[in-house]
Amino acid sequence: MKPPVKLPLTPAHVPKLSQSLVDFAGPLLVNVETTAGFESALALAVQLWNLGALPEAKQGEALWKLGETLRHHPSTQLPGWAVADLADYVERRKTVYAADHRIVTEHRVAWHKGQPCLEVVSYDLDVAAAQSPKASPPA
Repeated sequence: MKPPVKLPLTPAHVPKLSQSLVDFAGPLLVNVETTAGFESALALAVQLWNLGALPEAKQGEALWKLGETLRHHPSTQLPGWAVADLADYVERRKTVYAADHRIVTEHRVAWHKGQPCLEVVSYDLDVAAAQSPKASPPA
């Protein structure tokens, strides 16, 4: 599945997150032939997308846990190379998509006439930081 040449923009003038995720997941989707494989690849892409938004200090442990889970879970339907290259995806998230501070809180793949449609609910970390109560200066 190829993303459109020009990604549609949300009101905040950033690409739709669903399209960004399909683009981000592109290498995981190569040679995926089943709906289950497609959904597994997108689920992994969502986890990696969110992991790339974590503070640097927490990424290493989270990446290790994800890798161990995938290596030892019998239902993982991804090729071994995909699991081995998890850190590359996190780095890609932090570089190519560095300006996008949204994380995925929920997603699902709907199938329409055999074609996948990714539906995403997200949370913008910039908005959350702006709405966070500021610490009062010491008196």
